[in-house]
Amino acid sequence: MADDFPSKQMGSVISCYTKCDSTDQAQMKTSINSETKNNSPIECTIKKDSSPLVNGSIVKQVVDQSTSVPSSTTKKQRDKDYIFGKVIGEGSFSTVFLVKDIRNEKQYAMKVCDKDLLLRERKSEYVKREREALCRVNLNLCPFIIKLYATFQDESRLYFVLSYAKHGELLPIINKVGSFNEECTKFYAAELIVALEHIHRLKLIHRDIKPENILLNEDMHIQLGDFGSVKIQGLDSDDRFKEASRRNSFVGTAQYVAPEILTDKEQTKSVDLWSFGCTVYQMSSGYPPFRGLNEYLIFQKVMKLEYSYPDNFNSKIRDFIENFLVLEPLDRLGATDCDEDGYTSIKNHEFFDGLEWESLHLQLPPKIGALEENGAAASAGESNGSTDELFPSSLEPGLDERQISRLLGLELRDYDETADFGYGDKKPLGEIKSTKVYDYQQLLPEDISKVFDELDEWKRHQATDSWHERIGRNVILKMGLVGKRKGILPKPRILVLTTGPCLYYFNQGRDQPKGEIPWNPKLKAEAKNFKIFAVKTPSKNYYFEDHNHQSQVWCDWINNLHKIYHPPT
Repeated sequence: MADDFPSKQMGSVISCYTKCDSTDQAQMKTSINSETKNNSPIECTIKKDSSPLVNGSIVKQVVDQSTSVPSSTTKKQRDKDYIFGKVIGEGSFSTVFLVKDIRNEKQYAMKVCDKDLLLRERKSEYVKREREALCRVNLNLCPFIIKLYATFQDESRLYFVLSYAKHGELLPIINKVGSFNEECTKFYAAELIVALEHIHRLKLIHRDIKPENILLNEDMHIQLGDFGSVKIQGLDSDDRFKEASRRNSFVGTAQYVAPEILTDKEQTKSVDLWSFGCTVYQMSSGYPPFRGLNEYLIFQKVMKLEYSYPDNFNSKIRDFIENFLVLEPLDRLGATDCDEDGYTSIKNHEFFDGLEWESLHLQLPPKIGALEENGAAASAGESNGSTDELFPSSLEPGLDERQISRLLGLELRDYDETADFGYGDKKPLGEIKSTKVYDYQQLLPEDISKVFDELDEWKRHQATDSWHERIGRNVILKMGLVGKRKGILPKPRILVLTTGPCLYYFNQGRDQPKGEIPWNPKLKAEAKNFKIFAVKTPSKNYYFEDHNHQSQVWCDWINNLHKIYHPPT
């Protein structure tokens, strides 16, 4: 059943595309700053839809069971209407919190975007598209897609009130159990293809399908989320959006990106079908098909279709996947299916034999491997506590500086500060010392020339370091715990500077980098204050926090290494 939520509390950050007239379309093209001045609420009601797009489908069953969201003149929403719990997700320019509405005690996922960051990184068009896409989905409900309940804004932030998927992302569940069996892969692939079928009917291309963007609700059914990279086909401002895209890096995630995106060709629904194939591969094997130490190496493998299967890989699933990992977009299974008819060619594949499509959302999901009861939430880092445990009575509503400090404290507390940096026993970060002569932790920025004078010896001594393979067998020059500033809260990352030159940042416990800052002649590190520093590149600026107030030391290391590889002329 749809939750009873006042629809007229929607903020005016972006006009809802599905209800736009010509005036609304013009308003869509204004900047976030100008929209802030006119913060009157708009309406995005959810209602029964007799459109042929949903007739006879799972989607229509759900819509018919739902109640319409009532029109209301309730006052505009604000952050003080919610108590903010722990962080449950993050995007490049947003942070997602578990929140409780103080008016009705219901829990939601609140996506919060920083306006200054969006404007600085020229990402405002992406946020507008996400809102427009979610409004389209709201008007044509699907059980396997997150629901937008409201949006609002204040002077510095945009807020999206979304359905809360209790069991979190699919990725940590795959990581925990290793891989899915055929039954689980079949079930969750089927739910995902229904979600894709639905958004493609609505002329939406997701462009970032991956296990991290597939959430699981309380009943362990999927909820496709994160429409931050969405493309809306036929939108009037498409040329402007393409220009914004060209100014930024590619959309999507390296391990799942379709080859046509890398060659700047037309992006159709087939890019989602490629990513769908990659995701099914990961469900079955435990890891994505295209892997490499950095994005460049991954892209090379994608362009060459260079991947392999583990030993004893399920032959039926393999045949299914190979219909999607095809370089020519139109040759992928489903690419030429009519939107009105849905993905009949995919649903008719022998992999889905015996599946009851119409009742998929009502079926009991198969048990995932050895995942214990409530294990999904635990594996995703969610709390299984009661409402009182998640939201103690002492918490105050809103997201002011005091609450942000509290939430940041929770983030750092949850981060394991006994990360193994490769030498001796595990100790808290900042306290790791070594008596080894070739210990990077004894180096100062001005010592960098000493490393290059004895580079082979440094490589030999660091060969036993547990990080050696992770950073391409380069020599580690500096490594430490920092906060990578994105969204509202800086996220804990392990920043690693190496010869090469390379600058990686890792999530703790992951062998593959979370990201790599592209090194080029114009790269520069700049300290903003004792704590915050920026690594500036022509395409993007990366902001970090050093909680030991040693931002200048990081900048000296990065800039000194830059001078070695790119001497001043």
